[in-house]
Amino acid sequence: MPWLLWLLCVSGGLAVALAAGRSLSAAEQQQLQSLFSMASNASLRERAERVAEFVPPPPRPMSPPPSLRPRAATLYKFKTNKDETFHDSIPIINEDQQVNSYLHHGESKRYFFLLQRPSATLTIIITPCNTAIKWALRYRHENETGKLTGSNENAPIRESSGSQLVPQTISLLPALNGLYILQVTAPQQSSAQFTIFATLQESALLPLNSHKQIKIRLQKRQLTKRLTVRWEQSPYDPYLMNYCVTISTRRFYNSLCEAISESDQNTFYSREPQHDSHHYTSDVRVACVKRKTSYTVSNMERGKFYYFNVFAINKKTNLTFPFGNASLLYDGRNKALGLRDNRPVTVSLRHLDGKAIFRYKVGKTAKPGSTLEWHVLPCGGSVEAEIRFQKKIIVPRQRIDGYGRLKVDDPEVGQRYSMYVMSRDPEELRRVSGVEVLATIHKTSLPLLPVQSKIMEYVGLRQCDSVTVGWLPVPEPHEAHYCVRATQLGPAAGASSSADRTRMKSYRRVNQCGLDVRLRSSTDFAVTLCLDNSPIDPLSVITQKITHLKPGHEYLIQVTVKKAHGKSLSYNLLQVQTKPRCS
Repeated sequence: MPWLLWLLCVSGGLAVALAAGRSLSAAEQQQLQSLFSMASNASLRERAERVAEFVPPPPRPMSPPPSLRPRAATLYKFKTNKDETFHDSIPIINEDQQVNSYLHHGESKRYFFLLQRPSATLTIIITPCNTAIKWALRYRHENETGKLTGSNENAPIRESSGSQLVPQTISLLPALNGLYILQVTAPQQSSAQFTIFATLQESALLPLNSHKQIKIRLQKRQLTKRLTVRWEQSPYDPYLMNYCVTISTRRFYNSLCEAISESDQNTFYSREPQHDSHHYTSDVRVACVKRKTSYTVSNMERGKFYYFNVFAINKKTNLTFPFGNASLLYDGRNKALGLRDNRPVTVSLRHLDGKAIFRYKVGKTAKPGSTLEWHVLPCGGSVEAEIRFQKKIIVPRQRIDGYGRLKVDDPEVGQRYSMYVMSRDPEELRRVSGVEVLATIHKTSLPLLPVQSKIMEYVGLRQCDSVTVGWLPVPEPHEAHYCVRATQLGPAAGASSSADRTRMKSYRRVNQCGLDVRLRSSTDFAVTLCLDNSPIDPLSVITQKITHLKPGHEYLIQVTVKKAHGKSLSYNLLQVQTKPRCS
């Protein structure tokens, strides 16, 4: 096969000339055109890659010093051989594959993109990482016979002087078939790290604008000096996207590799960020979290301004692009929530790391001898609350289950009072979804539950189809509206399943938040009885017989009370059971 040996020798010499950046002589150009015409059935890209495949690599420049060598093991890993990424014999830019490269001080290098057929668009994105770079794009046309015209030294069709450290986009509309030569030059005073991405598809560029739609949420956790960064999934190819977060006290970053270059000057990433990798200096942190959409930052410092960037990485193309950003001044303290008179405010204790502060200013309408009342409604579970005035505790800490009322007698007009609501422990915090607080010096729409808000059963009056219960009325002179509801839990005598027992346990927790809405929408009640009552004696007991129950079944009894045009509150829940047989 002498013709094959001849082809290898000729293509090898041409590849060396291209990689060295030397202009081809007339004879060499004729040989190159002959190579393209000899393989007319193969695509132009396949022919060029075939040449690169059989060419022995030319002598490389001096290896970078250890401090500048790419280190994949520390933060990033290689998916391909290092020779395919750094100092390639013929650096070919593949379509829809991000190229990551490195140049020494003052070094210049050429990258080749072969376009077989004309395209509606060609977009090339050049992203400098650690320093501004110069680049120039040249073009050699392929005529009807498949021959390339001109030379590698043609006048640039696009170029940049390298004055800015920002991603730069080259858009050609339309793009003619032929050879595109991108020459990149590093400054004399610095080595250069940069990425190149080329595409013919406009759809491949859609994710680049997603950061304008994505909202980054910052959730502070003051007690532990932590902060959680949260974001949404990418609307484009979400199953292909990994994410990296950068945290800096300096500034925002235009690219992920720019942040990495500041976090560690000795690290340069190659193909894909390593999953769950973290790397940072004192001022810059970089964390890659795979497909997670949140990351928690520890050891936040009070009084510092923080900048947060989220970057997305397409696992298929390695394209890395900005996904969103946010910033804040971390003060490490809970901000007090202002309350208006007689208007409830609900907050999530979980989002506030288990501690919330409410502040109320006594208005000028307050009369001498009036009382400032605080109503606390935990949304499931229990909390602890105390009241402070001028940083001093005036109402000691109290545990509140379901509902609590704290009072300040004769408050000072124009002064601010604060209530601190805290979760008792981490286990209780998981049960409490939030807390609702209302402060007022006037009458409220909430009924005043008695100190003993338990429901009692008269066991001696228990029947197979009924039970009798009693409770203390609200200590108010006006008529109140009571409703008694019975929810069937299941057969008695321990026959219920584990799922039923879990359900019963959750039913016993009194959640006062949104109670009226839940009562209207629930269909679980087996029996509902309502009555109006005006107590003559606040210590007298209201009794009610609940009928139409099933023999040998357990029921959960709930009593709610409300004022006219007011809001409902619930007494503690009571679990009862009927007799198994009727006598």
